[in-house]
Amino acid sequence: MPTIEEQLRFFAVKVNEGSGCLFQPDSNEYTYVLTVKHNLEVTNGAGEKILKPLADIKIYRNNADGEPISDIIACEPHETLDIALIVIPYIGDSEMILTHSLPAKDESLFLYGYPSRLKDDKNDKRENVRCFCDMQREHQLSTEIRTEQGQHTWDINTQNAMVGFSGCGVFTDINGVIVLKGIFPELKDPTGANNKLIMFYISNFDSIADKLNRKHLIPSNLLSFKSYSNKAFKRVNPGLKHLFSNNIEQVTNGTISPIAIAERNKNSLTLPVSINYLDNLSQSKLWEAWLELLTVLNIAVPENEDLEFCCSKVPLYFSANENHIQRLIKLFLSDNTLRSQIKKDSLIAFSSTEASGGREFLNKEEIRKIVAILNQPDFFNDKMMIGNATQVPGFSCVHIDHFSTKIDQLNVDELRSEEILELIKQEIKNILNYAS
Repeated sequence: MPTIEEQLRFFAVKVNEGSGCLFQPDSNEYTYVLTVKHNLEVTNGAGEKILKPLADIKIYRNNADGEPISDIIACEPHETLDIALIVIPYIGDSEMILTHSLPAKDESLFLYGYPSRLKDDKNDKRENVRCFCDMQREHQLSTEIRTEQGQHTWDINTQNAMVGFSGCGVFTDINGVIVLKGIFPELKDPTGANNKLIMFYISNFDSIADKLNRKHLIPSNLLSFKSYSNKAFKRVNPGLKHLFSNNIEQVTNGTISPIAIAERNKNSLTLPVSINYLDNLSQSKLWEAWLELLTVLNIAVPENEDLEFCCSKVPLYFSANENHIQRLIKLFLSDNTLRSQIKKDSLIAFSSTEASGGREFLNKEEIRKIVAILNQPDFFNDKMMIGNATQVPGFSCVHIDHFSTKIDQLNVDELRSEEILELIKQEIKNILNYAS
């Protein structure tokens, strides 16, 4: 997986004397550059601000040392806000996925752009500025952010220190994946008082995309599972995986998409439960696991392929930091809302960034023992670790890797393809019936 620095270097661009941020919508024909309008303006003879011709808009990548991006397709400013959307030829990368979400108050953020004071630096003309979300300004438009430290030195005031950052992306780091929170246009006060900056929300760019008759700012990897098909079932022998590739294709071409699952499950996508579920949508392992679950359900019960059935048949929870099923189940049971959703004799699945550690499933009796332990008093907090433990229905749980493990262990020597597929189907059904 690309590092944070590699991701930032990929998405950051220099736009004329300011900055910008690449964003890949659901298209393989064009890419967006998000920036601010004043980066693209020039003053005419009448003293009016007008947009520069496309030929005069210079967009640079990397360390801004080479040639600018050629053949800019279109450029459109927002009607009222200081933001603009530039359309350039496609430069997407399947390993570089950027999603966006609204910032939360006090959330740790950082700007990443091309300050003018580094324009002659041979090593790196880019820089980050650490900040945090300070307060909401206008609903659905912008917010205030505050830098962690004053952006000035003995010989450079804050205003001059921030020149060149205008139009850059404002990001946060979610488990090693950057999430775009907004675009930085200007200081709140020209003097830089109180270290306060303004940040426009990314949703403001959708109205510009509409005006250009282009796609909204939703990446293709959230509208379909196709980009995850080669990553799923990595633990299964390629020959075996090929036998059920039609089932994978049925899922990737079907009506269930990552964004549909995210909108249905919202904050219960992850363990622990996320404050903002949109922050997790760039986690590739999350959607690889969902593709694996949807595929095994397609093999076992192909007649039921709607969103509600699949999400409720085997609820799936993702953890970026935990892969041991015993600890995952404790995280799950410690959440009152998730615990209240348990159905009697159900099967619950977990997935993780790392492969499963140790055990891959727990039966009802093993979970009952864990529930009993969690029902002990928590002496540090003077309360029960979970309440009403006796009311927790009996259920079983599996790590999503368990399906791959059991499929890969099948003895398929001298069997025909259709016989192997039937064995795989029966093995999946056996797992789905663990809690019965």
